[in-house]
Amino acid sequence: MINYANKKYSNKQTKFKNSKLDKLNFKKANVFFCMFTFNFLSIEERYKVLKKIYNSLKEGGAVFYADKVIDINSSVEVLINQVHSLWKQNYFTKSQILEKQEQIRGIMQPLKEDELTDLFTKTGFKKNLILKNLNFNFYLLKNY
Repeated sequence: MINYANKKYSNKQTKFKNSKLDKLNFKKANVFFCMFTFNFLSIEERYKVLKKIYNSLKEGGAVFYADKVIDINSSVEVLINQVHSLWKQNYFTKSQILEKQEQIRGIMQPLKEDELTDLFTKTGFKKNLILKNLNFNFYLLKNY
């Protein structure tokens, strides 16, 4: 996938890399995109990477952050997962759904909303929830 992205979308300003996030040194930037990746990092790695991003963000910059979030109400979480499961059945085969579930089982570790808020606060960010779709939240993080 990295090779495909580099071949199709790379230019002088954009390069795709396959690397451990906590080992990267970020250049100063106006915008960072963190899309559906942090749930695959430990809590310590999430903090470390977000802190690096915060320190690399130019004044007035922004981070677009999206990930799956666990609802604090377990009944709501079950309902949201059922609706999401029905949605997936419209777009993927049962074997594709099962394969994906097996790939992420034990690896993906979503947080609850208050845990994410705490993580953002500890790294210096102010968060704005800009979109919630089922159990996926999209945030705009700022370094005011």
